[in-house]
Amino acid sequence: MRRFGDYMLIRVAFVILISSLGAPLFFAQNVGSARTSSVVTSPSTGGTIQLTNTFDGTYTLVERSNWSQYVNGRYIGLTSREARGYLNPTGSGSWRGQTGTQYTGDFFVFQQTKRDNRTAAQGIDDILPSSFVMLGDGSIQFTELCFYPQLRNFPVFPQEKVKKGSRWQGMAERVVDPRNDNQFTVLEVPVEYEFVGEELYKGQPVYRIKAKFATRFNKYNPPRIIDSQLSQATGTHDVDILVDKETCAVMMILDRLDETFTYRNGETIRYKGTTSLFTEIPVQVDKKELYERAVYIARGEEPPAGSSLAKKDDGTGEDSGRRPKETDSSDGFGGSGFESGSGSAGSGKAGSSGSTGGSAGGKGTGSTDSSGRDSGSTGSKDESFGSGAGSGNTDPSKSGSGSDGGSGGMGSTDKKPGSDKLPATDKQQDGMFQVEDTDKGVRLSVRDLKFVADSAQLLPQERGRLDAVAEVLKSVPGGTFLIEGHTAAVGRPAGEQQLSEERAQSVIAELVKRGLKAEQFMFKGYGGTQPVGDNNTDAGRAANRRVEITILQ
Repeated sequence: MRRFGDYMLIRVAFVILISSLGAPLFFAQNVGSARTSSVVTSPSTGGTIQLTNTFDGTYTLVERSNWSQYVNGRYIGLTSREARGYLNPTGSGSWRGQTGTQYTGDFFVFQQTKRDNRTAAQGIDDILPSSFVMLGDGSIQFTELCFYPQLRNFPVFPQEKVKKGSRWQGMAERVVDPRNDNQFTVLEVPVEYEFVGEELYKGQPVYRIKAKFATRFNKYNPPRIIDSQLSQATGTHDVDILVDKETCAVMMILDRLDETFTYRNGETIRYKGTTSLFTEIPVQVDKKELYERAVYIARGEEPPAGSSLAKKDDGTGEDSGRRPKETDSSDGFGGSGFESGSGSAGSGKAGSSGSTGGSAGGKGTGSTDSSGRDSGSTGSKDESFGSGAGSGNTDPSKSGSGSDGGSGGMGSTDKKPGSDKLPATDKQQDGMFQVEDTDKGVRLSVRDLKFVADSAQLLPQERGRLDAVAEVLKSVPGGTFLIEGHTAAVGRPAGEQQLSEERAQSVIAELVKRGLKAEQFMFKGYGGTQPVGDNNTDAGRAANRRVEITILQ
């Protein structure tokens, strides 16, 4: 009996001791959670880690959403959206005394990325510019009004070091467009973060972070930018985040959400599902070399002896000059093409190509056949290059650099933005296609394409030019290519718009036949809205009837 009493006395003393230690810890957690970006370290063991974003290279940010949609409580169907941002560092930037990397680029927005469950080229619904400064804590500060990326300042890292179980808070922004009508609302959301620890993701060391935030606003706390018809929003988000161990650059975010938006007319729109965001390192391309290679191929010429572009017989039968051996690119997260272990150099901002078109006018269908009917294509091949006012010549001296190989996943580069300049005097316009330097990448402008009249069917005489284009694109294995279709403006805008999209797709189909993959292509048609020549002349209409292929960098 005495032993039992002693045992109970010891247990009571132990409980009192633990309670006295636990109370200050609980108090500290609650006090700390009220401070933005403050860390509360949980009672766990292990070393501490400083989370700082040091990545400053070129990257692609991909956002994919798969949501079940309900309107006024009724299930409508599955909504799939995708946006891909190609972002290039253009130098250092600053924000309220903090320094970071200035980024500029474009986001390509898609509503559907599959056709009949088969991989296909992606049709672009919109192209939206973006410009911001990325700071070391992971936050991004916009230098102009942009609506992409739609989840920004997420994640943000604390100033204090963290270890497993550490928690902190931060403020993020989320851009929403529930009706998908380009009426954007920018929500400020407080986020709770927890550091989970280190793990491997596709063989690469990463840190895992968990986060939670809520969608909340009403008439008493409206957003700073809001769709005037939107009155209320509620919802929850549970998020898993993976960041690169070396640079703390975001590799993957998986957001599980359930939120409802209410409009002033009483309509409710609910989305439930997942949004995934991940980064890709673009294929490493020496922009100067790619430009020069494309010029030689366009002219049907061989590089001079001793040039790095010249053919070299290595005994394999491969052409290591103009036709480098194609290599396999890693698939990565969700078939995204993320290549672990690759680095990338930042490219300087390229000079954009100017283009001024003549006034619309003239009669005809805007199509062409082998006789040149209604197209002004009866001139010689050389007349279709640089003809008409405002031919869209570029100044290659304003280009940025290409890419540079890095090591260690998303490691930063030793090259500085703008360190590689394209030849200042080379303004190539002759040959099978025109080679241009743009801020998106090297562009091949194939002008005066011959199609069956009023259709997207290419005539056999274009095989040689398409062979040459495919040769250039194959020199960038794993690359992503933007195909833009244009027509002459002859007075039928709706028909020209549709025809330009169909002709862009027709060119993609021909390039796929030549060994490229359909998923490497994105396309958009502009009809006759972006002329490079005068639509009142035969030569100008021929120049306007073109397909432009940009090797995105």
